[in-house]
Amino acid sequence: MSDNRTESLLLQRTRPRPIPAEYDRPAEGIPPGPILGGAQRMKVTDVENDYLVCDLLDGNGDVIATDVKVAKPPELRHDKDWYEGLTDLTTTNAQEVEATDGIDTEDWIVKPPYIVDTTEIAAMTVAAAFGLEVDSKKLTLVDINVAGRVWGLDV
Repeated sequence: MSDNRTESLLLQRTRPRPIPAEYDRPAEGIPPGPILGGAQRMKVTDVENDYLVCDLLDGNGDVIATDVKVAKPPELRHDKDWYEGLTDLTTTNAQEVEATDGIDTEDWIVKPPYIVDTTEIAAMTVAAAFGLEVDSKKLTLVDINVAGRVWGLDV
């Protein structure tokens, strides 16, 4: 970091950008069943840059559906446009990025990390997961981030 700066890029960024108006509407094609009306218990089976692959669990922790794609919260996606002040956000791996504002560069990691086959999340149906598409399908579930995951400095 340059000598004339006292804050990290992580501290300087103000907030994720507002959700675009075109995503502030009900999602089409939401399947009927247990995912409507509240949070669903999921176990992470794979971590991708902008989404998670999960098993849907019932109240007893038994798997009732597999390979369910769940969007990461917008503030944990690998998209520099979600952050003000960044000129580049380069993916290192699914839980680590390199962020730069054109002057300083930092390594950010997801804290606490998603741990495959261990981490459980709560997911809710939202307006097309704020525009995230995977395999030409809009995701309709998003991790509601009850664990409070954030980008943190890799120190």
